[in-house]
Amino acid sequence: MGISKFTGFTINPYDLIQSNPNLLQLELPFSQEEIDSVIKFLPNNKSPRPDGFNNEFIKATWALIKMDFYELCEKFYEHNCCLRASTILS
Repeated sequence: MGISKFTGFTINPYDLIQSNPNLLQLELPFSQEEIDSVIKFLPNNKSPRPDGFNNEFIKATWALIKMDFYELCEKFYEHNCCLRASTILS
């Protein structure tokens, strides 16, 4: 029951990290096709928040609300909206 001395790492952490040149795609704005795909594959009988609007409602009204949702995603990408306050900053 003694204390051992730290002798150093035996594994170089930089050997574990691989660079990926395709990460720049993560900074691109969402396309309408990507958003449509996410909505299509939302699970049924689930709700992201307790606001009463479940995924079936979103899917059923998508034709009516999608343009507003696309705008919201665009404003979010541009840092022009506050999702917590549900406000678009213009």
